[in-house]
Amino acid sequence: VEVQVPAKILFLQGIPPTLATESQLGGIFGRFPGFLEVRLVPNRPEVAFVEYETEQQANVARQAMDRAELVPGAANSFRVTFARR
Repeated sequence: VEVQVPAKILFLQGIPPTLATESQLGGIFGRFPGFLEVRLVPNRPEVAFVEYETEQQANVARQAMDRAELVPGAANSFRVTFARR
């Protein structure tokens, strides 16, 4: 088991192609208090970073969204972890 160091920034992996936009991800992660922004990684549409005001707010979003089924019926490899510092 990987021990995660809490951070204000979340690292998203396995983003479904239909959701790999700032507006789509912002709509999903913007529901959680403290949301600041989504940053996509150029040429890597399956990964992104989401920043919150505090580590606690980021953790609430991480726990709610890690392994969430973003596309109904899709085999889900969507992962939300704390970004490494």
